[in-house]
Amino acid sequence: MELTITTPVEVTGGKISGYRQNGVNIFKGIPYAAPPTGDLRWKAPQPAASWDGVLACTEWAKSPIQEEQKPFFMWTKEFIIEDTGFSEDCLYLNVWAPEDMSGKKPVIVFFHGGNLISGGPSCEVYDGQGIAEKGAVYVSVGFRVGVLGLLACTALCEESEDKVSGNYMLLDQIAALKWIKNNISAFGGDPDNVTISGLSAGANNVNALTVSPLAKGLFKRAFAMSYLCYGNLDVIRPWNTLDELCAIGDALFAGKSLEEMRKLPAETLLKTPFPSNLCIDGCVLPKCFTEAVDEGATDGLDYIAGMVAGDGLAFKLTPFGTQIDEEKAMEIIRGFFGEYTEKALSVYPLNTAFPDATFMQMGHDAFLASEHLFAEMRNSRKAGNTFIYDFVHVMPGKDSAMFGAFHSSDMPYFWNIFSSERKDDWTDADYALGEKLCSALISFAASGVADENGEWKPYDGTGFCIIDTNGFKTGRMDTEKYELWKNAIARKLA
Repeated sequence: MELTITTPVEVTGGKISGYRQNGVNIFKGIPYAAPPTGDLRWKAPQPAASWDGVLACTEWAKSPIQEEQKPFFMWTKEFIIEDTGFSEDCLYLNVWAPEDMSGKKPVIVFFHGGNLISGGPSCEVYDGQGIAEKGAVYVSVGFRVGVLGLLACTALCEESEDKVSGNYMLLDQIAALKWIKNNISAFGGDPDNVTISGLSAGANNVNALTVSPLAKGLFKRAFAMSYLCYGNLDVIRPWNTLDELCAIGDALFAGKSLEEMRKLPAETLLKTPFPSNLCIDGCVLPKCFTEAVDEGATDGLDYIAGMVAGDGLAFKLTPFGTQIDEEKAMEIIRGFFGEYTEKALSVYPLNTAFPDATFMQMGHDAFLASEHLFAEMRNSRKAGNTFIYDFVHVMPGKDSAMFGAFHSSDMPYFWNIFSSERKDDWTDADYALGEKLCSALISFAASGVADENGEWKPYDGTGFCIIDTNGFKTGRMDTEKYELWKNAIARKLA
């Protein structure tokens, strides 16, 4: 199909053109920084080179270098990056803008998931068409992942002006936010009204950016889907310290100079067992998320922190995909709950035949309790509106009854994008829920209020939002469970 090319737009570096689709202007593969290759591997992103003429931005840039991605478990192809190819040259972003690119429209920026080691912006569920059709400007961002985005070692610290390393992924995202600040008005976006959003690992990035002093002033709202570093996740999956990561990096690359490291094939680096984790380096991330929030780092930001019913599978006390016996289960429970073990077993009687079922329920409730703790702390500081939710609607499709409301299945509804993969499964109820949740996202981005009708209120201590097939309703967490997790998390963080 022949594309309808847009009028050229002037951005940093030169002019670009995109294409128009159903009343939306789409620009793909806009360079926001120089390729982080060669001597720029494991360095902060540098400015992109300028170009002559009009740069055609009508196709996806390559996804960050990673292992090949294929559908797995409940994540069908709409959740997996398209066949765009992989490259270290991945610092590009994509813009969807309403046909009228004038005025000051709210801007929604999205950082993809992928456990910090994979993913890319081209997944079908990340498409910005539905958001732009509702009047906002949408930007998705490509950035370095895995060892290329996270490596820390002594030699890199010594080379750095700030004497730190790691967190190149976050530096990429900050560079993209600066590009947006300087250029989004050309697409009709308001540079002073930016909402950052992310799914799973992308929400981990969102959490980090909200407490990073280097990102301050680049956005005013945040939407973290299925990852909240506050509370339980700060216990079971804490960010590493710079010393911890440097020790690992030094051992992995012992005997190699930076010049030699930068000449290693990227495919070789993919096999390197470096942790996929962000780094408390005293610069990009001065401290852990919980401590930073408690000290006011997110004050002044409006925040949505949400989960899905199936997140208990992804964020339990036991590793994803592992099977444990009763003896090991008891060891884990005692190690986490300590003096609260007896109480924990009374609230969560252990399923001795299938202990993981107990841990999945614990994982869900721990996440929900952490949302409450986060909202209560922010309310005590009058930090801004805080919205929390538990998404329980089951996406239709093959094996939907078995998978339930699985990790990331709220994405199509907030983005109002319903994939062709399930074209025979979607119902009128799904489309109606998509309209409702996408409108809530646009409302939040525009004003900091997620629901103008008041069905989904900012957290005020009386309950949280359950999002089911019919929309929003208020739920209340079981007091006994909440107190158990509150005490256990405080014990582990002490």
